[in-house]
Amino acid sequence: FTGSYGTLGILTELTFRVYPIPSASATVVLVGEPEKIATATKTLLASALTQTAVDLLSTKLVNQLGLAQGMGLMVRFQSVTESVKDQSSRLLSVGEKLGLKGTIYNDDNEQLWQFLSEKIWNAPQKPVITCKIGVSPIAAVSTLTQLEHITSAQGMGLIHGVSGLGLLQLDVTVTAQTIMEMRQYCESKNGFLTILEAPATIKEQLDVWGYNGNALEIMRLLKQQFDPKNILSSNRFVGGIWLKKILHTQHTKKITTTTTSPNFPTQDSVKLDFSESLKENPNSGFDTTHHPKQ
Repeated sequence: FTGSYGTLGILTELTFRVYPIPSASATVVLVGEPEKIATATKTLLASALTQTAVDLLSTKLVNQLGLAQGMGLMVRFQSVTESVKDQSSRLLSVGEKLGLKGTIYNDDNEQLWQFLSEKIWNAPQKPVITCKIGVSPIAAVSTLTQLEHITSAQGMGLIHGVSGLGLLQLDVTVTAQTIMEMRQYCESKNGFLTILEAPATIKEQLDVWGYNGNALEIMRLLKQQFDPKNILSSNRFVGGIWLKKILHTQHTKKITTTTTSPNFPTQDSVKLDFSESLKENPNSGFDTTHHPKQ
C-alpha cells in the first residue's frame, strides 16, 4: 500500500529485520554558498564513499541548528572506526578545497541528528505550512535556493541528497500564490509539491495534492477493488478518491493488472479485472471535493 496514504488498507502486523548498531559513527557538515554545496554533493555521490545519510539543508535550517551561515550539506558515516575516520576526513578535504566551512561531529553526532529531527520533522509549537516535495536530486540545491528567494529567506527546508525527497516549512503568512510558484518550480524539475499541513484558508484556495498525471482512473478502480465500501480515508486522497459517485462513460473500459496480497485467500498471483460499462449520467453527483486533514 506504499503511496496510498491509508486509502487501500491497514497494517495490523509488522515484522522488522534489525541490524547491529555500527561500532562507530560520525557526521560531516559542510556550509557555504549554494553553488559550492552543489559541487560537493555531486562529488560525494560520484565517489566510493559509503555514507548512510545525505541531507541538504536550507540556510534558515542551518541557522536554526546553530551550525553556521549558508546552505548546508550534512553527511553521516557509520562503520568500523578506521573507515569512519578516513571517509569523514576525505569529505572534509573536499569541502576545504571548495572553500566551505567543514566540521566533523563524532561523540555528539547523535544529538545533532536528533536536533535536526526536532526542527524539521516534529510539529512546531506555532502553526506552519508543511509541504512534502520531490525533485530531481541534481536540482535539490537550486530548489532550496528558489525556496529562499520566493519566501524572502523565511522558508525552511530539507532535501535528501539521493532521492530528492524532502520537507518544506513555510510561515502561515505565505500566500497560496507563493505555494503555487514553489509547486510549479518543483514540477519544472520533474517533481511535485504536496501540502501536508496548512490553515483551512490556504487549502480552500488550491489543490493540496497537486497531482497532474494520468493515473486517476486506475487509482479509483484500485480503490474500488480493495475498499468497495469506502471505509479507509474516505474522499481524502488525490482527485477526491474515493469519489462519492463514479462518473461512468458509455463505452466499456477494461483495465487488468496483477498483484499479490495477504487479503486474498492465497498468496498466488491474483488478477484484478476492472470493467465499467454504465451509461454516462450528467447528474450523477460526481464529487471532486477534497477533504485533507486539518
